Amino acid sequence: MLASMIAISRFAVAVAGAIYVILGHQEKCYPVSNQIEMEEGSTKKYCKKLFRRISMLKLIKFLSPYKGRVTAMLILLFLQVLGTLYIPTLTADIVNNGIVAGDLDHIWKTGGFMLAAAVLIAAVSLAETYLSTAIFSRMGRDIRNALFEKSQALTIDQFNQFGPASMITRSTNDIMQIQMVYMAGTEMILPAPIMTIAGLFLAFSKSPSLAMTIVVAMLVVCIFSLFLTKK
Repeated sequence: MLASMIAISRFAVAVAGAIYVILGHQEKCYPVSNQIEMEEGSTKKYCKKLFRRISMLKLIKFLSPYKGRVTAMLILLFLQVLGTLYIPTLTADIVNNGIVAGDLDHIWKTGGFMLAAAVLIAAVSLAETYLSTAIFSRMGRDIRNALFEKSQALTIDQFNQFGPASMITRSTNDIMQIQMVYMAGTEMILPAPIMTIAGLFLAFSKSPSLAMTIVVAMLVVCIFSLFLTKK
């Protein structure tokens, strides 16, 4: 737990520092190495205080020049999730209507269609990964440019509040962490609600009673997760 909270605090300091320098926030937030040695309770308090001040949404404005690419990336992500869920449906069709019925032609036909769908999904996944990498790489570049321009507008006293070493960290490692978080969110967080809705739709279309079991299990897991996060 302490290790995870330290990792979160490090990332929080990185985001807070970059936002502070770029957007000129009034509240200061410096990366302090001795925070790593804090006790678990103090670390939790420190993280909560930071996250109240931090909003990753303030950096979304750097995606505005790439609205077209972001839209294309989201469409490809949607198709990738749907395709991933469609493959098991074809497998079930082969078993139910091909193997059980002994229809070899149906097995070959559906199997060939499944192979084509898998190749198409792989191509869509590659295109989506390429777009997301290109978009967030350019986003990181723009944040670095904004950070550099902001640093040039600082007075000597303001610049010395950070120091050259801190500014180098802001413009390299900190921005890289922000960039990677956006990429991870796109690859892991965004597909979750799409997959949940599409998966439930397919489950209800096949067996409503079994789908209700899945819904109840999901609710139990969600309540249990909320209970753990509040502790």
